[in-house]
Amino acid sequence: MRHNRATVAIIATVCVLAACAFSYLNLSRHADRTSTTSAIWKADLTPQGYRPTLGNSMPTSRRQIAFGSDDEFVVLNDSGSCSNQNPASAFVVDAHSGRPTRKRQFVSDCWPYVFGTASSGYSVMTNSGMAVYSAGFAKQLVMAADVAAEHISPDGKSLGAWKAIPGHGKTYLVDSSTLLQQAVSF
Repeated sequence: MRHNRATVAIIATVCVLAACAFSYLNLSRHADRTSTTSAIWKADLTPQGYRPTLGNSMPTSRRQIAFGSDDEFVVLNDSGSCSNQNPASAFVVDAHSGRPTRKRQFVSDCWPYVFGTASSGYSVMTNSGMAVYSAGFAKQLVMAADVAAEHISPDGKSLGAWKAIPGHGKTYLVDSSTLLQQAVSF
């Protein structure tokens, strides 16, 4: 059976409308279910030294909040200025209770970034390069002065890093736990 363009367009439109209706019904049910619930816990890090900065009072979820595991996450706080010596703090928070469990201070170039690794640790951008910390930010495991990562893979195994090369830049992948370069680069 042959379909002309009008028939294909009608079928595609019906499929899109059906998908939208299904999504709306599922969202409506979900909204009804969650509207009566309250938060399990709330975390206030200001007693531990978290200070909102003037220009960037909230940490960005892409680069300044990271889950190392199902049990904990880290929130970064910095001075808010993009300078060569930007004091920063990492607040480790228990994911089950919302209680802060550790605070670690470090210095970052510009704004600090943190990524949860597949090995339940954290990769963080410092002014000395990229550092890998164990779970709970307890111990620095690895430091690589020549790595500057800005992205992490969905599985937490690889970091997208870059470096300046005369005439252009190079983007490459490194292992998030060892900071060793992987075979892929662009």
